[in-house]
Amino acid sequence: MLRLRTAISRVCRNLTLSRGAGVDAAQPVTIRMIEVSEALHNRQKAGLQTSLRQLHTICDLSQAEALNVAAQLENAGTVMIERDLSDAFESRITLSEDASKRFESALARPDVQAAG
Repeated sequence: MLRLRTAISRVCRNLTLSRGAGVDAAQPVTIRMIEVSEALHNRQKAGLQTSLRQLHTICDLSQAEALNVAAQLENAGTVMIERDLSDAFESRITLSEDASKRFESALARPDVQAAG
């Protein structure tokens, strides 16, 4: 059985590789990238929005680390950041449509189980 985070890691890695030009394909998918992606996926499934201001508290990261991970995920095509021009920290971060579809597909597999 695959663990949930292993499945999410594969989705993140595949998205990075599928971007091709402009993305260093050798860039590793970090545990922080997986944790942020998983948190965003869970929040979106619950109908919740997430701002950059909230991200560090949701994922228990420093604000600088959360913003760095958000930038890495945006470059990889895993998330989209809807910019708020009046307050950058209120910019909304969501999984990209492609990432959402791939996560749902990966999580629907019978060989994927939640950690525990």
